[in-house]
Amino acid sequence: MLLRFSVSNFTSLRDIQELSLVAGSLSDEPGALIEVEGLPHKLLRVAAIYGPNASGKTNVIFGLKFMRSAVKYSHNKWEPGAEIDRHAFALDDSEEKPSEFAVDILLQGVRYEYGFSMNSTRVLSEYLFAYPDNRRQRWFERSADNERIIFGKNFSGENRAIENLTRPNSLFLSSAAQNNHEKLLPIYNWFAKELSFRSGLGARSSPTRTIELCLKSETNKKTVLRLLGAADLGIVDMDIEVEAPDPKLKEFAEKFQALMREFATEPSTPPPTFEELARKAVAFRHKSRGESAIAIPLEYESAGTLTYLAILGPAIEALGSGGVLIIDELDASLHPLLVTEIVKIFNRADYNPQGAQLIFTTHNTELLGADVLRRDEIWFTEKDDTGATKLYPLSDFKPRKEENLQRGYLQGRYGATPFIKASALLELQ
Repeated sequence: MLLRFSVSNFTSLRDIQELSLVAGSLSDEPGALIEVEGLPHKLLRVAAIYGPNASGKTNVIFGLKFMRSAVKYSHNKWEPGAEIDRHAFALDDSEEKPSEFAVDILLQGVRYEYGFSMNSTRVLSEYLFAYPDNRRQRWFERSADNERIIFGKNFSGENRAIENLTRPNSLFLSSAAQNNHEKLLPIYNWFAKELSFRSGLGARSSPTRTIELCLKSETNKKTVLRLLGAADLGIVDMDIEVEAPDPKLKEFAEKFQALMREFATEPSTPPPTFEELARKAVAFRHKSRGESAIAIPLEYESAGTLTYLAILGPAIEALGSGGVLIIDELDASLHPLLVTEIVKIFNRADYNPQGAQLIFTTHNTELLGADVLRRDEIWFTEKDDTGATKLYPLSDFKPRKEENLQRGYLQGRYGATPFIKASALLELQ
């Protein structure tokens, strides 16, 4: 589970900005909270980020995605001696300053604090602290000012050997995971497997991942159909016919996977396997006035249905594992009520017993007035006069529980709304 993420000097995020999923002391819906034994604070299942276009909402997500990329790929994908493409803030002299990334996470009841800083040529610092029984243990600390990494007495393993394999422009955590460091693999796997990113949805949405999930088990298929039914899309069943691919494609699939492993620094999706290249004819059965449902091919479904279907696969996986699903523009091509249902799925303990979390950006103000989000689940972004993004929670304004948040946001009471110059638009007429 994610407790906090902070980032600075990355894209428009010049100064330190922090996204927290630690719940506040509010009387809002308690069922939306995650209670962990031994943790003094309850956690949130959802974080929604609002703000005008180009205010930096997506950059918050990109910051966490870059951090994951560095953990996964800096040891085996980043070229020795190559510059680090860290996307420093470009509107002043920040290129000379380090970029910093940090998370607090919870794994099997233990809190971990991990972070690093880097400039364009090397890692300047890296650290990991564990808090078993809420007592701080230093596992390792790395600094460009020291020749050697400092390892804590509770941190066993082939630490010095892995340190010698760690390049100046790669992370120790990345090197350790690639060399099967037993104590660090759970931290690495949280980044590599429990963080799932979805972006660029809408009309271009591909439900391939969800279809593959349905093929894995009948239980998954039933879950998808249940959620489709709850969305009132008229869908009552799904037909999937698999046609084996031409054997010649097997060689192509193997070569393509090899190329992706060799050259990709951050593949958005894994390369297809031979089995996944099989042609899948998918049709949804819609209820009709007759006794039997009518089968409609997938390609004739609406953009909204495809978007919803594309989200369901990653959502079901996150709900099953207790992972973190991060979606940029959740409301793209989706009806507001569908967005509401997705948020409700994550915010209900009976649907989400593993404590999966959903972080998303949106312009959908219906969520603010539908009693779906807790007040501490709402965040805003806006840019100042220097072009730097500020990320801040609604709770800074101490809104009353009965306050109309949707109206307050649209009226600019909380900031993060665009200032549209109507006179400039009129001049174009």
